[in-house]
Amino acid sequence: MNCRYHYTVFAIRRSCSSLIGVVPRSLNGKTDGQVTYFYENGSIRGTGFYSSGTLDSIWRDDDEPRTLILERVFKKGNQIN
Repeated sequence: MNCRYHYTVFAIRRSCSSLIGVVPRSLNGKTDGQVTYFYENGSIRGTGFYSSGTLDSIWRDDDEPRTLILERVFKKGNQIN
C-alpha cells in the first residue's frame, strides 16, 4: 500500500475547555492538508489548510452553533487579511 498521508487525532485539555483536532501529516512529517478542530460536543470549531507545514488558504473559526466568528487568509504562512 502506498499512502501519502496519515492522520493525527489529538485532544488537549485546558482548565476550562478541550480542543480536539484531526491533523493530516505527509510522510515527511509536515502538516499538509485540511485541519479540523472540534468542540467537545462534536461540532466543528475551526478549519484551515496547511501546505508543507505552513498555514495556507482560509482559516475559519466558528462558535458552537457554527456561526462564523473569525476568518483569516494565509499564504505561505503569512496572514494577508
